[in-house]
Amino acid sequence: MEQKTQDLVPCTVSPAQALALFEQIDREIFPLFRQVLHGQPPILKVRDMKSQWGVCCPAKRRITLALRLAEKPRAAVEYVLLHEYVHFIHLNHGPDFWAVVEHFMPDYKERRAMLKS
Repeated sequence: MEQKTQDLVPCTVSPAQALALFEQIDREIFPLFRQVLHGQPPILKVRDMKSQWGVCCPAKRRITLALRLAEKPRAAVEYVLLHEYVHFIHLNHGPDFWAVVEHFMPDYKERRAMLKS
């Protein structure tokens, strides 16, 4: 199994720094979903994940974000966080899911592309 180059380079951001960034962005995105979440923001967690940028667990009211996401442009982080929030409305990635993402973030495709670099 071949390792990606990024896996060999230490992350430049600490978990505490990443969480602080994610919490700052969360304060901007949560109000869009306040009613859906009955005024209770989800718990944000940071993990060193290799294959995903984020995971939403609606049953536990938790969003877990990849540590390395904090190294990406802010616009990409905003996209991932919004994407995970939409899972509180739609669990799958069907057309309704993407319609909500696009409603709140019309340029989501450009932002998502930033995650590939």
